[in-house]
Amino acid sequence: MAPMDQAVTRARKLSVVGAPEEVQRWVDAFVESALDGHGDWPHQHIELPTTQTSLGRLWSAIQKDFASVTGQPWSVVSRGFPPLPGSPLPPLPDDERPRDSSYHNLLHSLFGDFH
Repeated sequence: MAPMDQAVTRARKLSVVGAPEEVQRWVDAFVESALDGHGDWPHQHIELPTTQTSLGRLWSAIQKDFASVTGQPWSVVSRGFPPLPGSPLPPLPDDERPRDSSYHNLLHSLFGDFH
């Protein structure tokens, strides 16, 4: 997995309009992991289109796609961004852990149906 400060090695695939730099760095590292297939990805996702999104849409997608198995939304405000693929989740009770497909679901929420 590439460190967040080294994640932009290709043309940026997803720009978050008006986002602070630390948010864009997380997004770049997340997308880079999907492109390379590092972490929890079953394969590379080299077919991602180039697009942009708003900060609000990014946060909403994270809340929804990283919701716990009981449906509790992930809070970026209280928990921060989810760990990058391949990194451990923070200690959470079993009923607060996100579903296994969270990263892939987030990718589709942000890029649409790219397959």
